[in-house]
Amino acid sequence: PDGKHIVYISDKSSTLSGTDNFWLASADSVHAIKKIVETGRSVGAEAARQLSSAGAFSFDSRRFVYTVQSQGRRVVRIYSFADSKDEAFSIEDETFRDSLFGIENPRFSPDGTRLVFTGVKEGQRDLYIATIDSLRGLLMQIEQLTNDFYSDIHPSWSPDGKCIAFSSDRGTETDFSRMIY
Repeated sequence: PDGKHIVYISDKSSTLSGTDNFWLASADSVHAIKKIVETGRSVGAEAARQLSSAGAFSFDSRRFVYTVQSQGRRVVRIYSFADSKDEAFSIEDETFRDSLFGIENPRFSPDGTRLVFTGVKEGQRDLYIATIDSLRGLLMQIEQLTNDFYSDIHPSWSPDGKCIAFSSDRGTETDFSRMIY
C-alpha cells in the first residue's frame, strides 16, 4: 500500500526443485532485497501455489498475509516485516477448521484486525471474514458471507472497511443490492 515494496513468488534460487519462494523487493528496483519465505524448508510452509497463494500487504505495510500448503491443507501465514517473523494462524472453530479444505487470497481489513478470504468447502468458493488473534495465532469469530453455488474469489476491503469487493461468476440476473457486506 505504501508503494515502496513488492512481494513476489518465484522458484529463483530454490534449493528444492519445483518449490516457489516469497521474495521482498524494492518497487523501484528489479533486485530482490531478501527471501522472506522458503517453501519446502520453512516449518509449516510446504508449498506455495502461485494462483491461490498471492498474498497482500496490510494497509500500513507492516505485515504480509499469504497462504501455503501444509500437511495437505491450505493455511494462513502472516509475515511481520518489523520482526522478520513468519507465523502460522490456525482456525479456532473446529467446525470451520474441519470443513474448509482451503483458504485463498486473504486480505487485511484497513485496521489490520480482520481478514477476508475465499474459503473452499465441498468444492465451492465462498467469502469469509475472520478476526485475527495475534497473541494466540488464531483466526477467530469466522463469519461466512456468501453461501451459494457461485464462485466468489479475490475479495478486497474498501479503504474505509465498510465494503468488500470481489470477483464472481454470477450472471446478469444478480441483485447487487443484496450483496453488500
